[in-house]
Amino acid sequence: MILSANWAYLKDASHMHAYQDIKTKEERELRDIQSHSKECLNSYS
Repeated sequence: MILSANWAYLKDASHMHAYQDIKTKEERELRDIQSHSKECLNSYS
């Protein structure tokens, strides 16, 4: 029973790590898009 609990914990932790990686990547891309949009707006001013 302990082994299955450990396995479930490790499996959940690996899924959480993958989720955090995807979330971080998407947030970085969103910041890049926002900063690029601001640069474009400033160039038109």
